[in-house]
Amino acid sequence: MLKNTVTTDLVLDGQSNWELWIFVVKRIAEAGDPEKPVRPAPTVNANGLPPTQPTQEALTQYNQDLSNYYKDIKEYRRLKDKLGQVEAHITKTIQQDLLYHIKDKSTVRDQIKTLQELYSPTTADQEYRVQKAYEAAKVLHAQQSNIDNWCNEYLTAYNRAKQLDLPEVHGYRAHKDLVRAIKQVDAAYAASVSLNIFKAEETWNSNRNIPIPNQS
Repeated sequence: MLKNTVTTDLVLDGQSNWELWIFVVKRIAEAGDPEKPVRPAPTVNANGLPPTQPTQEALTQYNQDLSNYYKDIKEYRRLKDKLGQVEAHITKTIQQDLLYHIKDKSTVRDQIKTLQELYSPTTADQEYRVQKAYEAAKVLHAQQSNIDNWCNEYLTAYNRAKQLDLPEVHGYRAHKDLVRAIKQVDAAYAASVSLNIFKAEETWNSNRNIPIPNQS
C-alpha cells in the first residue's frame, strides 16, 4: 500500500493506474452536476400588487408546474447525494498530499480536472506502459510461474494491447507469442498449434478482410 493513503480501496497511484481510478469514479457518478430546480411562484401583477384570483386554466398550470418541481427536486437531491458519494470516494482514494491540490476546488468537476492535469497519461505514455506490460507478460517462466496466474496476466496484457491497437498484437503475432510460451509446457501441442497458425496466417495474408479467430 502507498504511504500516506487513507483507504484500502483502489488508490490513485499516478499515471500507472489513472485509467482504472477514473473508471471507478465515473461508475459511481453516473451523472453530471445537476442544476437546482426553481420552484414556481404565482405571477405578481406588474404594479406590484398581490395577484388576483387566478383563472382555472392558470391554477391548473401552476399546480402542474408545482408537481413537476417536486419531481425535479427529488431527482436533484438524488444526484447531489450521488455527487457527494463521488467526492467522498475521491478524498478517500488519493494520496493525502493530493488533498492540498483539490481542497479549494468547490465542485467535483474541478477536483477531477485538477487530478487529470496532474496524472492523466498522454496517449504515448499509455501506449508505452501497455507495450512494456505485454512484452513482460508474454514471457512464461514455466519452472517458476503458476500457469493459471500467468494465463490471467497474459490475457489482461493482451486485451489492453488490443484496446490500444498496438502493433505487437496485430495479425497473428499474439498467437505466435502464446505458442512460444506454452512450448515450455507442452512442446507437441505447441508444434501442432503452430502448424494451424501458419496455415491460417497464409490464408489471412491472401485476404486480410478475413477476420482472425477471437479478434472478429
